[in-house]
Amino acid sequence: MTVDSEVGTDIEFQVLGPVQVRVGSAPVVLRGKHRSLLAVLLLNGNHVVSVDRLAEALWDLPLPGNAAGRIRTLVSEIRRRCDPLGDLVVTQTPGYLLRYERGRLDLDRFVDTVQLAQEAAAAGRPQTALARYDEALAMWGGAPLGGAKGPFVAAHAARLEELRIQAQEGRVEAMLALGRHGELIADLGRLVAEQPLRERTHALLMTALYRDGQRGKALAVFRDLRLQLTAELGVEPTAQLQSLHQQVLAGDAALDGPPPPVEVAPSPAEPAPEPAAYPVPRQLPIATTLFVGRQAHLRRLDSLLERGRPLVVVSGPAGAGKTALALRWAHTAAGRFPDGQILLDMRGFDDHGHAMTPREAVPLLLQALGCRRDAVPPTLAGQVALYRTMVADRRILLVLDDVAHARQIHDLLPGGPGCLTLITSRSRMSSLTAMAGAARITCDVLDPDSAVDLLSRAVGAQRVAAEPDAAARLAGLCDHLPLALCLAAAHIDEDTADGAIGRFVDRMTAGGRLVQLRLDGDENSAVRAALDASYQALPAAARTVFRSIGLLPSTGRAVAAIAAALAVDRAGLEDALGAAARVHLLKRTGPERVAWHDLVHEFATERLLEEESAEAREAARIRLLEHYLRSAREAAGRTPAEAAAWFDATWGEMAAAIKHAAAHGPRRYAWQLVDALRDFLLHRRPLSDLARMAEIGLAVADAEGDLVARAAMRATALECLDRSHTTGADHDAAKVLLA
Repeated sequence: MTVDSEVGTDIEFQVLGPVQVRVGSAPVVLRGKHRSLLAVLLLNGNHVVSVDRLAEALWDLPLPGNAAGRIRTLVSEIRRRCDPLGDLVVTQTPGYLLRYERGRLDLDRFVDTVQLAQEAAAAGRPQTALARYDEALAMWGGAPLGGAKGPFVAAHAARLEELRIQAQEGRVEAMLALGRHGELIADLGRLVAEQPLRERTHALLMTALYRDGQRGKALAVFRDLRLQLTAELGVEPTAQLQSLHQQVLAGDAALDGPPPPVEVAPSPAEPAPEPAAYPVPRQLPIATTLFVGRQAHLRRLDSLLERGRPLVVVSGPAGAGKTALALRWAHTAAGRFPDGQILLDMRGFDDHGHAMTPREAVPLLLQALGCRRDAVPPTLAGQVALYRTMVADRRILLVLDDVAHARQIHDLLPGGPGCLTLITSRSRMSSLTAMAGAARITCDVLDPDSAVDLLSRAVGAQRVAAEPDAAARLAGLCDHLPLALCLAAAHIDEDTADGAIGRFVDRMTAGGRLVQLRLDGDENSAVRAALDASYQALPAAARTVFRSIGLLPSTGRAVAAIAAALAVDRAGLEDALGAAARVHLLKRTGPERVAWHDLVHEFATERLLEEESAEAREAARIRLLEHYLRSAREAAGRTPAEAAAWFDATWGEMAAAIKHAAAHGPRRYAWQLVDALRDFLLHRRPLSDLARMAEIGLAVADAEGDLVARAAMRATALECLDRSHTTGADHDAAKVLLA
C-alpha cells in the first residue's frame, strides 16, 4: 500500500540526522516521543508494527502503564501536526502502519545512490563513483535518528552509522583510484580517530600515506593498530591487513596505484566551446508589505554600498525583522547588481539542526551562476575555486539569510570587488567584523510608534484608530517585536467585531503571551519557536544561565545577582552571558548589568519550569533573595554617590523581588528587603513607593504573625508619614498603615 500521489508530492522524511518530517518545504514541529515513534514506523515503512513492538521499541523495561493509550495519543498528535495528511499513519490490526513512497525517505535515497556509486566503481568509472558518493553523503545532517530515543533507536542508529562509514570508505577508494591520495590523508586521520579499531579505514590510510611518499607513517599506522588490537581485544590484525603491511615494508609496486590523470588540451583545430549563456539569477523572494520604520538602517545600507563595503551583517534578536529589512533593501538595490541577486536560506537556527553546510550551498551557488550540474567539481575545494572564479568579475548581490556562525559561510564569500554579501543572523558575527572587516547593522525591536504603525497596516488603520489605547497596550505586550505583532494581527484579523484589539489584549494578559502568539498549524512561526531556536543554539552552560533569569520577575538583573543565584564564578558566567548576548537573547546595559524583553523572560521561565527541578529552582531563588538582602544591607557602607547609583540601578529588580516573595515565598524576604531599603526609598523614590512597600511588608507580617516584622514595617510607615508632613505631600496611605 502506498501513499496517494498528492501526499507523496508534498512530504519527505529524514532519519539521516534529526528525525524530521517536511510538508512541502516546511518542517513539522516534533517533540522527542514523536520522533521516536516516527523512527520506528519509518524504519518499518509500509509494514504494520504491532502496539506491543512499538511499546518495547519506545520504552525500556518495565513498560509504562497504559503504553497502548500513550502510543495512540502520540499517533493522534503526529496526524494532527502533519495535517492535512491525517491518513499518513494508518491504524491496522494489530498496530500502526506508516505509508510512504520509496524516495520520500532520505535513507532510501542514500542507499540507492550508494548502490549507483558501487556499480560505477565496479565498472571502472571512479569519477562517477566519487560524484555519487558525494551526493549520498551530502544527505546526512548529523547523527542518525537524532532527537529519537529508545532501545530500537539505539540499535538502528548504530546500523545507519555503519552505512555512512562504508560510504565514506567507498568514497576514499574512488579518490585513490583517481590518484588523489594526498587530499585524503587529513580526512582519513579523522576517520581513524573516530573508529580506532576499524581495519578497513586503517588500510586505506596506510595506502594513502604510502602513495604520498610517507612509508614510515604508513608503517606507524599498522603498528599502533596492532598494539590496540592486542591490548584491548587480544587479537592480531587480519591476514589482509598484515599482507598490506608486508607490501608497504617491501615497497611493492602494486601499491603505487594509477598515474595521476592527465588534462588534455583542446586541439587548435577544435577550439574550446564558448560557455553557454545562462539566465541572470533573480532569486529575491517577495518583500513583505508589513514593513515599517528602519529608515536609518536603509540609509546606512545605501551608504555602505556607495563606499564599496563588500560584506554587511544585519544582526538582531529572533523575530525583529532582519530578513524583512534585508529583502526590502535588496529589492531597491537590485539594479546596482546587473549580474544577479542570489539568496540562500542557511537555516542556521533551524530547530531541527538542519543548517545548510558549504557542501550543500556551494553547488547551489554554482548552478545559480549557470554551471551545469554535471560540471560541478566533485570536491568542496574544487567547487569553491570554480565559484570564486565565476564571480570574480561580476556584480552580484548575495543574501545569506539566517546564518549561525562565520564558519558556515566562509567558503561562500565572493572575492570579487563588484559583489556585496548581505548576511542576516541572530549572532553578532563578531569574527566577521573583526577579521573580514564586515560592517554590522543591529536590527532591534521597533520603536512604539512604528509598532503601532505595523498594526495599522496589518489590521487596518480604522480599527487601530478606534482602539488607540488597546493598540498601544498590545504593542507593548508584544515587546514591539515585528514577528509578535504580525502574529497578534493575524488573530485580530479573524475577529471582525468591534473591540477585537482589546479582546486580544485581554487574552494575552490572562492566558500568557507566548501561548497566544502562535498560529494553529504553523508552529514554526510562533514567537516561542523563534526564541527556542536561539536558546537551543547556546552551549549547555549558557542555557543554564539563561534559564535563571526566570527565577524572579524583572527585565534586567545585576551580573553579581545572577552569579549568586547560580553559585558560579564570574569568569564562567561572563562566557555564558556573552553567548546569550551574541544571539540577542540578552543584552549588556552596562559592565555589571544585563537586560531582556518581557517575552524573553516568559520564555526563560517556561524553560526553567520544564528543565529544572522544584528543589533546584527554590534553592537558586533563595540564593538570589539572600544576595539582594545582603547587598541592600552592605550598601550603607558605600559612599553616598555609590550607594545611590547602586539603588537606582537595582530598584526595579528589587521591587519585583519584594512582590514575588510576598506572593510566593519565602515571605520573610519581602519585609526584610523593605526594611533594608527604607532609607533609599525615603530619599530616592516617591513617597507612594515607600507606602506601597510598607503595605506589602505589613501584609506579610500580619499573615505570618511576625511581631518583629510588623514593628519594622510600622516604623517604615512612620517615616513615610513624617516625610509627608515635611514635604506637604499626601500622606493618607501612611495614615491607613498606622491605623
